[in-house]
Amino acid sequence: MNKSKLYVLMAHRAECPYGELPKFPMETEFIFFGMGKEAAVNAAVSLSKRIQKEKKECRVLLVGSCGSFTCPEGWVIHDKNIGPLRYYEKYCVASLKTVDRLISKCAEDEDWLSKYDAFDMEAHHFFEAFDKSNPYVMDLSCIKVVSDSGASSMEEWEKSVEDIHDDIASVIETYAEWDSDEGVQSLAKTYPDFPKKGVNFVDLFPAFTHRNLNRFAEWLDNEMMQPVMLCPESRGMLLGSAVVALLDESYLVPVRKVKKLPGEIIRFNSCSEYGVEELAVSEAHLRGAFEFSTKYGEPEEIPVVIVDDVLATGGTAEAIFSAIHGRCIETSEGIKTVKIHGFYFFTEIEGLKGKELLQRHDIPVRVFMKI
Repeated sequence: MNKSKLYVLMAHRAECPYGELPKFPMETEFIFFGMGKEAAVNAAVSLSKRIQKEKKECRVLLVGSCGSFTCPEGWVIHDKNIGPLRYYEKYCVASLKTVDRLISKCAEDEDWLSKYDAFDMEAHHFFEAFDKSNPYVMDLSCIKVVSDSGASSMEEWEKSVEDIHDDIASVIETYAEWDSDEGVQSLAKTYPDFPKKGVNFVDLFPAFTHRNLNRFAEWLDNEMMQPVMLCPESRGMLLGSAVVALLDESYLVPVRKVKKLPGEIIRFNSCSEYGVEELAVSEAHLRGAFEFSTKYGEPEEIPVVIVDDVLATGGTAEAIFSAIHGRCIETSEGIKTVKIHGFYFFTEIEGLKGKELLQRHDIPVRVFMKI
């Protein structure tokens, strides 16, 4: 059993195809939250808060039945705005329909069906209320199976749902088998007393998968105030390079060891859990950062953020801030001042008080994932 968790959400117990819940490759919890808008919204808000509090990577699948006037019973309806299609591509499911959105049937909009193909009140309202920016949510998907075209009674609906139990079970089991062990918390490893006694080395490289780096880039894009990143070598630079490759509106300024950067440089010492080393930032790179920023307006400064892999003692980030924040750089628009707007890390080693050190600068200190 890996560290991540799967939440399977259904509006009604009648939609569940199992008498006794089976075992899945990952820890799995079924939640039956009730029918109607209020129940769906309450479930979304409650689960969002729970995931944020527990800080455990998870996947969320809203599954069950839906209605449609255009697709026959048993067809799988995949809301393409909520979750990737790749679960089904490798299984070549013939009865798969992707829709722009699953919505609640709206009497005021006579043309709703031609726009959306399928209706489901709970799915529509659940995803309106769910916190989709939570970094611990590895995947969020809505996959439903057509049961009817508008049942006239609860008894009629329950009978139609019973007829598609095998199809619902297939959806859940296909989803549960896909990439169940690719979370950051499952792949990253901590090695005590390395490279020296008293230091805990966090090996993030196994967790730097395409999927996890995409998640980090999306989180960073949502969190950071500026698109120019100061990234210390070596893993910070690798991480920043991945972000630049994934986000069009981002720019990397490397922080390197002295003698690895040509031209005019800003030199400074950094004291971290590994010892003292001399680092440098190229003034030419900072000028490039300013030119990049001019594409988005007329900046009065050189706005940057610090992005690194691990927040430990905070010594490296503190040294970069002290050396670069407020530094004057000659640019094509005259002398401009570098201003650091935040610190952003892939993960954190707690107990070393790095966050407390950086928070004194009164700018954001954010951590993507707890290991």
